[in-house]
Amino acid sequence: MSDPLSIVCILPDEAKNDFLAERLALTDSDVTIAANFQPNIRNKTDILIFRPADLVQAVAETVRNWQNVCSGMCLFAVLGEQEAESIPSLFQSGVVAFIHPAASVDELKASFTVVKAGGVYFSKAIAAALFSSSGQTAAGLGLTPREQEIMQLLAVNMSNKDIARKLDLSVRTVETHRMNIRKKTGARNRRSLANIAEKLGLMGEEYGFRKPLARRPAASGFHED
Repeated sequence: MSDPLSIVCILPDEAKNDFLAERLALTDSDVTIAANFQPNIRNKTDILIFRPADLVQAVAETVRNWQNVCSGMCLFAVLGEQEAESIPSLFQSGVVAFIHPAASVDELKASFTVVKAGGVYFSKAIAAALFSSSGQTAAGLGLTPREQEIMQLLAVNMSNKDIARKLDLSVRTVETHRMNIRKKTGARNRRSLANIAEKLGLMGEEYGFRKPLARRPAASGFHED
């Protein structure tokens, strides 16, 4: 049995009884609620959860400082729907999970699992706000033009071999791109990937992708619903 995750959640003194703190305590993790966080090279914190709005210093500068000292620590940002526009800059700074203040215990546990596997996690409410934002683009998630192209083909259920043949790439190269796409979008299966691609505007008529997603065995790296 693996050791429980060590989690530090930064909350101002007046928010010590915050509902999020109560739910974190139910995740079977070793949770510490603190008013601030002082990075230390000996720090063994697995996950640091913070609200960008509570930080006194510039968020990007603070996050970089945390990462420089505690390189193995995963950063989780707590955001409301109205703060979704800050996600691209937070992602570029190294934040790997975006949690809604009302996230359930099950959702918090799911976020830990996704991030431990190397993925990026979005609470459902945050994802909806992010992908419905007119200013959000695939580039904002860090997707390269080639990754966008492969994402479109994966979303219409093309196999890795078919994609490799169509784009004149090796299957191994397609698999590498696919894993990068999964990490950047947080997609856990082809259906969620197709939904994200559509919300990012990658599935419009101009791309010629109108084929509905059919049921078939999932490719390696994705799980069917």
